[in-house]
Amino acid sequence: MKKKKSNIQRIELSDTANGLFCPFCGARGLPPAEEWGKVAFEPCQHVLFIAHDMEFEYRAKRFDTLMNIEGVEEDELELPDENGIDGFTDGTPLTDAIKFASYEGAPSFYGTYIGFAPAEES
Repeated sequence: MKKKKSNIQRIELSDTANGLFCPFCGARGLPPAEEWGKVAFEPCQHVLFIAHDMEFEYRAKRFDTLMNIEGVEEDELELPDENGIDGFTDGTPLTDAIKFASYEGAPSFYGTYIGFAPAEES
């Protein structure tokens, strides 16, 4: 029986202010909120994307290939109006990938999203 290919798994967290660690290697996947923009940050090989409602902070080449957006600049991305980056990244076609989503409370409900996947085999 052929296994059906599914999309990224989604987990909603109530808070990512203290950062987030890669579920595959334990490396820091998202720095604490107070460090954003102040410290150099290099995602591990498992990070597919780091995004907020307004833009992507990081897109791995692997993610761009999977989503057919290679060479497409941030301001040229055509995202669904209804769900924006959140909905777009939910469609990542990788069965073993994990997306963590976190939302601020009212009134902004601003979202932060980070996707991880096992490393590609060489």
